[in-house]
Amino acid sequence: MRFTWLVTILILLQSCEVEQSEKSYSTNREECFNNVNPSKWRKEILEVDSLKIDGLIPFVSDRSTILKKFGNPDRISKKNGNNTFLNILVRDEYLDVQEMIYGSSIFETKGQVAIFTLIDFESTDVEIIHPKITLKRNLKIEEICILFPESCKLMLLAGNLWSGHIELRASDSTLDSRRLYLVFRNEKLVKVLVNNFSFM
Repeated sequence: MRFTWLVTILILLQSCEVEQSEKSYSTNREECFNNVNPSKWRKEILEVDSLKIDGLIPFVSDRSTILKKFGNPDRISKKNGNNTFLNILVRDEYLDVQEMIYGSSIFETKGQVAIFTLIDFESTDVEIIHPKITLKRNLKIEEICILFPESCKLMLLAGNLWSGHIELRASDSTLDSRRLYLVFRNEKLVKVLVNNFSFM
């Protein structure tokens, strides 16, 4: 008898959950996304190929340009793993990907090709210029949210002055696995990180 009651209760609970989930999905799907409109969010792109350090050095550059601009790096290290955009650009298995590190900013190089993967505005006195906006030290979060309102809705709020990051697509190609992370501390920009996700 107890077993029958237990089975009946479980069936009723499951049917209520299914009904509730179907109702919420069909009537107000955006509630599941913290009021983010997914179709609008997908259009919020900060094209990495349009970014230029101080308006001169593009995302894909060359090693000599970086050395001319910044001088000798503080240190050089070998990049572990294959999860880097440079392995797509330079298909030479005999060349290792290296990291040229200036303060906390990182440039990856393979052969003569170079890209920036992390710009730390506190240790590197530069600006990253894009046709839509100039990314620089202490840029306020409000300026980013004007351009990318849906992405800003995904921020987790904590404390009076927000610290965290905003993730943006790096191009409009669905095959592009790169993402841009704008990192903020006390609601001001401190870093820009370019990350490439593995296809695996």
